[in-house]
Amino acid sequence: MPQSQIFAVLDIGTAKIVCLIARIDQVFGDDDYEPVADQITILGVGFKKSAGIKSGHVTDVNAAEAAIRSAVSEAERKAGLTVDEVIVALSCGRLKSENFAATEAVKNQMVTGVEIERVMTAGYEYATRQNKHVLHLNPISFSLDDNMSIRDPENMIGNKLSVDMHSISGDELPIQNIVHAVERCHLNVVGLVAAPYASGLAAVTEDEASLGVTCIDIGHGTTSASIFMENHLIYIDVITLGSQQVTFDIARNLSTPIHEAERIKVLFGSVMSAESDNHQMISVPLVGGDQLEKNELSRAQLSMLIRPRFEEMIRVVFDRIDRGGFGRYAGNQVVLTGGASQMPGLTELITRLTGRSARVGRPRRIAGMPDQAGGPEYSVAVGSLLYPFQPHATLGSWETGFLSAPGEGYIARVGNWLKESF
Repeated sequence: MPQSQIFAVLDIGTAKIVCLIARIDQVFGDDDYEPVADQITILGVGFKKSAGIKSGHVTDVNAAEAAIRSAVSEAERKAGLTVDEVIVALSCGRLKSENFAATEAVKNQMVTGVEIERVMTAGYEYATRQNKHVLHLNPISFSLDDNMSIRDPENMIGNKLSVDMHSISGDELPIQNIVHAVERCHLNVVGLVAAPYASGLAAVTEDEASLGVTCIDIGHGTTSASIFMENHLIYIDVITLGSQQVTFDIARNLSTPIHEAERIKVLFGSVMSAESDNHQMISVPLVGGDQLEKNELSRAQLSMLIRPRFEEMIRVVFDRIDRGGFGRYAGNQVVLTGGASQMPGLTELITRLTGRSARVGRPRRIAGMPDQAGGPEYSVAVGSLLYPFQPHATLGSWETGFLSAPGEGYIARVGNWLKESF
């Protein structure tokens, strides 16, 4: 009988908190990371309305704890078991993406494990030079003198060894507050994954990641972007604009309660209008009025309220990508995911604004996944399930730090959390 490992993930967002409990039924060899989805079975899903969280940050630790505890309890009840360790996806802390290269001389012109360890250590020291918490540090490729894009330089001959690396880091205190809220639920945080990375892992196909693709996750309180090129994550960003701002725009302009604005947005909203929308009228209750006091507007007028905010989100995302110098790597494909990605007309709007083709990306199917977990709003949670199997995933305890220095066994620890559990 195959051995198995149970683990859980948490997606802590502004609108919802999702907990997935899963089982892995196969031990992987050092180089065997695919296919991942075939070895994972979802046992339980917990979905609760978020509380005490705004734009990914903790604003009320007691409310956040209660919401997290409720989501985990629901997943445990459905799975028929309890968990005490979780991987947490987060978007707080002003997540920063950085690409850089580290270089070391090669002794005796033969690359050994010592040289590789030394150049990786140099990259680690550069990534952690500022007062930031490093979530991810991924080597992209090695170079040996003028020979570039080397996957494994060991036993090759040369004089100068370089490694191109990508790091994701965030402000320490907001991350600590998220971890603190989770630990108050008697859960041990054994991994952190940047939410833009997780959503890309779930929604982007292998071919898209190889050719170059931009994944945009529009959530309730934030919008994030991730760029994959040659199957490597090379860029992430998070902005504090989300579909919640669209709801507020509707509420303010129509003088209607926020919950009514959300209902109108979900039921009738669109960013592109058709001729027939001019004739379809929507009844809008007024703030503080009785049930008889209502206004009316057409679906076309509602679209004119909604579209500017989505245009702003898309323009800000791609302006920041261009300013960072990643526009040429962003590819000609946009994968749109997250709860707001299903807004009618949004893919067409992205194509008009960017000249890129766009599609709505749903998380890849995993055994045991209920239909409710197949929507784009679950991409971060499903991607967090896939994260431990990435070649350079870092997992450990929060107290000792997720990212150990290479000289302290960083490379050796890749995947060890799962492997040692079998």
